Amino acid sequence: MMLSAYGCSLDEFNPSGISTEQEWSTPAGYEKKVNDCYFDLVRIVYGQAEDTYLMVAEGGTDIWQDTNPDGTNGNWSKLLRYEDYGASNGMLNEGYAGFYGILSACNAAVHYADKVEGLSETRINELVSEARFIRAHALYNIVEQWGGKYLPLEPMNSPISVLPCSSVNDFYKVILEDLEFAMKNLPITQEVKGHVTRAAAYHLYAKACLTFSTYTDGLGNTTALTDSESKTYLEKAKAAADYLIQNAGSLGVKLYDDIEAVFDENNNKNNEEALFIVCHSTITAYNPRGNYFNRVWKHSEAYNNNTSGIYLSGMTPSYATNSTKNGYTWNEADAQRYGLSTSRVGNSAYDITLGDTAVYLSRKTYTQAERNACRYAIFNLEDNYADTKSPLKFFPSLKKADCPSLYAGSNASKPYSSADCIVYRLGETYLISAEIDWRLGNNQSAAERLNTLRNRACKGHDHSMDITASEVTQDFLLDEYAREMIGEWNRWMTLKRFRAFESRITKANPQITKFDKNIHYLRPIPTAELLLIDNANEYQNPGY
Repeated sequence: MMLSAYGCSLDEFNPSGISTEQEWSTPAGYEKKVNDCYFDLVRIVYGQAEDTYLMVAEGGTDIWQDTNPDGTNGNWSKLLRYEDYGASNGMLNEGYAGFYGILSACNAAVHYADKVEGLSETRINELVSEARFIRAHALYNIVEQWGGKYLPLEPMNSPISVLPCSSVNDFYKVILEDLEFAMKNLPITQEVKGHVTRAAAYHLYAKACLTFSTYTDGLGNTTALTDSESKTYLEKAKAAADYLIQNAGSLGVKLYDDIEAVFDENNNKNNEEALFIVCHSTITAYNPRGNYFNRVWKHSEAYNNNTSGIYLSGMTPSYATNSTKNGYTWNEADAQRYGLSTSRVGNSAYDITLGDTAVYLSRKTYTQAERNACRYAIFNLEDNYADTKSPLKFFPSLKKADCPSLYAGSNASKPYSSADCIVYRLGETYLISAEIDWRLGNNQSAAERLNTLRNRACKGHDHSMDITASEVTQDFLLDEYAREMIGEWNRWMTLKRFRAFESRITKANPQITKFDKNIHYLRPIPTAELLLIDNANEYQNPGY
């Protein structure tokens, strides 16, 4: 798979007749080469494939469960439960192939940077910094998901049959060197929306230093860090995170005052908190897959056109903003499914008209009498999780990725959207800064960072949700990461960084019973890759 990704980038039809080296050494040609670094971000990893990488990056953790009670939802169930889970799980293919394809494009852009003629050194450094940031992002995801594997840093011109493994230390050496260069040379603003800016480099540098600092246990193919080395990386992480937070305005970003603004669809196309985005467009020519758009929303929404979920007979769910039905009169099946008195059946006093609330999922527990008295359906959320191993399908959607005004027009029955994906944002930088403080023993500073986020999420912004230094613990940090960052390609790698799969799964996800700490801190290498190489057994991660 990976070799195929490399081949696709290199075996291109060249109508101009000039060589690759001649083409990429021109100003226009080199800018095209840098643009190529973004292609698989859009096409494969963040939206325009099936976007399975969202669940690879989030699933199998403490905050995501399988709504198929018998675990029969194919590879989805296997990934979420670690059951019958291995190299043949197709959920892994897009992320693995996508990031190695990105790496291939970035390696070529970095390699040809010193061959470009007709651009100033400053401009060349700006362009190659984009490639080096994206390469660091790809390597970070590869090494955290799959461990110390193949680490090519030069353009590949011919197939190879054996993939050598590099250590986790080798990966992070490249990641941090790339980001140090990017922090110095990336522009603060970009004319082309979605192209990387300097703020993103500070963020990823802090995150990468923090993550590498945890390898004191030698997890996977790693030479374990000493405590002194770990502290040094934490201090580097802290300096980068705090620089970004303290200089956010001059770096072109800001923390919104209210959490609602972060995912307001009106802010999606010009999000001031976003550090790194992947763009999608309603203009099909701008999208690698034309009118396929962004599919991230499909994995977190509760659109369910069947009687096991949020559904009322005769009302057709739609991603469009119109409706073909003017009202609804209760029938017996729906009343029984929601646990409501059948006295409402056929009773016009309980009719639901266009624009009314139809179903309300409540955190507050309503009595049966209160539910029966209400015209629309009230479902107590606690009832959804009465059986913690087999949750029902009466759950609220994750609203972060939901941008109704950006749904894909004629595809009203499909969850396509032209919304941009926010990959990194300043809110996460505050969490990273707090985590580093906690690891360094500075709990008061950690609490202050956390309180900034908690107060902007607080209904009255009155500091009534502030915490004290003594409340900053590993579990509290992980709870706060869950509240702030769910659905943003983070949770699996966050639990790995804390080495907390065992404790958090035990605490919060009784559905997972097959997690094995000796195996599941790394993902399996996909079969599609193993079939292409001669050292498949050696290259696969232990236990798969």
